[in-house]
Order: sequence, then C-alpha cells, then structure tokens
Amino acid sequence: MPEYKFYIDDGNKWLRKGHYKNARYQFKKALELFPDDQLAKEKLNIVNLKSKMK
Repeated sequence: MPEYKFYIDDGNKWLRKGHYKNARYQFKKALELFPDDQLAKEKLNIVNLKSKMK
C-alpha cells in the first residue's frame, strides 16, 4: 500500500505542476497495483483532459 500512496501523491504533484506525462505515468503505476481503483482512474481521466486542453 505505501507504493500506491506514493504513486497517487506523486501523480498529484506532477498534475499540479502541469507535467502531464509524469502524472499519467504515476497514475498508471497505481492502476497496475489496483486495476479497479476509482481514484487513480479519475486522476488519469483528469490528466488526459488537461493534456488535450494544453
């Protein structure tokens, strides 16, 4: 579980900074650990939307 928390927290950090590639990577790593996790899926969707707007 500490790895999952790291991936989510680090993904959030990259997302806030606008580094969408790095954020996407971290959220996908979280999903590798917990494929059905709604939080990671939602964060990944946000990254994808924001990166299209850029």
